[in-house]
Amino acid sequence: MREIYRFDHLWDGIVENGPEGLVYELPVASGHVDKIFRFAISEAAFARMKADPERRIFLQAFLHSLYQMRPVTQQVTVDHHIDLILSGDPARVEEVLNRQEALDCGAVSNMVRILTGRDPAPMRQGTWFAQGRGTARPCSSGG
Repeated sequence: MREIYRFDHLWDGIVENGPEGLVYELPVASGHVDKIFRFAISEAAFARMKADPERRIFLQAFLHSLYQMRPVTQQVTVDHHIDLILSGDPARVEEVLNRQEALDCGAVSNMVRILTGRDPAPMRQGTWFAQGRGTARPCSSGG
């Protein structure tokens, strides 16, 4: 039997517990096309998604940025960033978020802003968590 867990908002995605195990389904907007990417997750990752909305939103913004221009597949994807962002040391998580933020010229912090209303300035300076280190790098395109 297939079970579906819904988070607070439609854009948060869902977690399905079915024949393929736990699968995080994330909606990704790309221009005029909306896509759904499916990621295999562990019980621990699912528990962390439910317990820590801030990390779940960071994960959602990161994956949205990373997968926005990729073609959709029917296969369930395995992405090591999921466990890293949900459970990793905050300094390491900020490092990964800062790298993607620089590659996509502010897209990750902008998505967090859209989802939460949070001021993106501290994130763009490298501080994602309250105790963050502030390790941002400039945008790779110079913008």
